[in-house]
Amino acid sequence: MKPVRRVLPALLLSLFAGTTASTAGAAQFSGVVVFGDSLSDAGYYRPFLAGLGLPANVVSTLGRFTTNPGPVWSELVSQYYGFTGTPSNVAGGNIFAQGGATVATNSPSTPPGFAQRPVSTQIGEYLARNGGVADAGALHTVWAGGNDFLNGFTQLSQGQITQAQFQAQFLGAAAAEIQQVGRLYAAGARYVAVFTLPDIGITPFALAAGPTAAATATAAAAGYNTTLFTGLAAAGLRPIPVDVFSLLAEIRANASAYGFTNLTGIACGPFPRRSPPPAARSSAARTTSWRPARTRPTSSPTACTRRAARTASSATSSPRSSRARPPTRCSPNRRCARARRTSRRCRRASRSANARSRARSPPSRAPRAATSTSTPQAAPPA
Repeated sequence: MKPVRRVLPALLLSLFAGTTASTAGAAQFSGVVVFGDSLSDAGYYRPFLAGLGLPANVVSTLGRFTTNPGPVWSELVSQYYGFTGTPSNVAGGNIFAQGGATVATNSPSTPPGFAQRPVSTQIGEYLARNGGVADAGALHTVWAGGNDFLNGFTQLSQGQITQAQFQAQFLGAAAAEIQQVGRLYAAGARYVAVFTLPDIGITPFALAAGPTAAATATAAAAGYNTTLFTGLAAAGLRPIPVDVFSLLAEIRANASAYGFTNLTGIACGPFPRRSPPPAARSSAARTTSWRPARTRPTSSPTACTRRAARTASSATSSPRSSRARPPTRCSPNRRCARARRTSRRCRRASRSANARSRARSPPSRAPRAATSTSTPQAAPPA
């Protein structure tokens, strides 16, 4: 079992080198609390895997919806700020995310035998654990909506609902997410990071369904993001935005700069191991997608997501205002394929962003600020 435990792509190792917790990093937030779905799940279903009779030392490396044993972004961000990222069904766990979860409704993606835990339930569990009060000094993150899309898109493709019903159902999930973010603020949270949906239309799942389906998926994700951040602004909420939609587009446009060679393939084996087969292990770090759902990332883009999240959270000022900030993007840097060594433009942008970040008032010393900002494409679902 040793090979399974030590399989960690070289690129991921280089990214890991920048996640060592420091005293200054740990001092910035009093904790990290994560809500969401499989993109953030750090092993909620691990007890199920243990029940299959797998050795304990193997189970400990599995259970994430990525190229196991590689970590997901929520674990990396927790480590960066000096905390241990563990599932909430482990004593003291801070990652409430559960694979298959939607924003606020039951999901057919939840495996049989497991409780339905949409983000609304996850937040309820967190608040109940803390006497109804959110930790004002903690970084709270919300990333959801992907399963709301997948469930609705499946119904649409099977003729169970109309296009209009799909749009209303999906954008209703965005409205529900706004309510959940507001719920955290009302409970006392001061720092809430909200992630956009990625461009689902460029995943192997959507591409395999054909160009029309891919275009529908792209427009739906962009419409969800626009509805989400417009609604947050209208509600007077000012979360920390993390623009994964633009991040993924940037990686695709500059794949070699980020160290990727495969933008359309899959890099993972079947359930329950979810780990790359031996022939794929050497290339897993250069592959952006994952199997079987073909909508989840491998560990390498997950680590880039970690960087985008932490740089966005570092540039915070006041946690609330009447206007939501545009999502923040990650840009090429030394640990994202060392692009900074070859791009004077990126170096100048980074220095400028650092100067702007220092002029603000984050909780304490912040890591490198994001180099650019952008608003997700404002296209309604097709």
